[in-house]
Parts: sequence; structure tokens; C-alpha cells
Amino acid sequence: MLFRSPAHGWLDLILKTGKDRVFITTSAVYDPYPNMLAWLEAIAEGHALTMVINDESDDYHFQLTTQTQNPEWLHLTITAPFQRPLNLLEIKIRRFDLVQQFYSALHQYVGTQAFVDHWLEYLDLDDQDISKYQSEKLKRYLADKI
Repeated sequence: MLFRSPAHGWLDLILKTGKDRVFITTSAVYDPYPNMLAWLEAIAEGHALTMVINDESDDYHFQLTTQTQNPEWLHLTITAPFQRPLNLLEIKIRRFDLVQQFYSALHQYVGTQAFVDHWLEYLDLDDQDISKYQSEKLKRYLADKI
């Protein structure tokens, strides 16, 4: 996962696996990142949930299922119900790897001046607290697994 081109309250979220890529332009109007942290915290606790990102024109569903024989492996499907193809990405990934890759990319990007200048400034003043993009729970989870 990586971020690109913050501009005026828009931020590209790019998910890559092998040759497959999904581009989602996220909007500060529907800031998905605090919900993404809650989703990652639930995954770290052993749950498999669905997260929805709204980009102002479509919803992207990040659906997780576990394998009963090994709950550390997850199946992630990203769908956009109003786009074709419906399934944009399907991967099998270890729970730890998913949490680590998503959280590390977000944590690293939040610390950049581009994030502050082109994302935070477009949020309501009450929502400009950068700490909502950090998670002590995820930091502990990742530290305990290394």
C-alpha cells in the first residue's frame, strides 16, 4: 500500500500485489483513515471485518474472510459495486502482513509535510488532530510479533 499525489483534500491510495493494482482516490470529505485504523485494530485482535471507503462517487468494500484451518491467513477481496469489474483485487495474505503493510504505509505518510499541507488542512478544524491517524494498539501488536 502506498500514497500518492495529495492535493486539495484528495489523496490517492494505491494497493499493489504482483501485477495487480487498485487506485482509490480518497476524499477528506469522507476521511477513511480513522476507520481504517479501527479496521486494522480489529484484524489484529483476530476478527475479519469489512471496511468501506467512500470516494464521493463510489464505495470500495474491503472484505475479509478467514480460513477455518488457519485463522492467521486471510482472504481480502476489494470490490466496487458500481464498477466493472466488480472484484478489483483478490489476495491471500497473512494477518500480520496485512496489518503491518497498511499501518506502516499510513504511519509513514502521516508524518510527511505533504499530508499536513494537502490533507489535514481540508478537514474541519475539530478533525485536524494528527493523533487520530496513530494507534498505540497497532504499534504494540506489531512490536510483539517481530
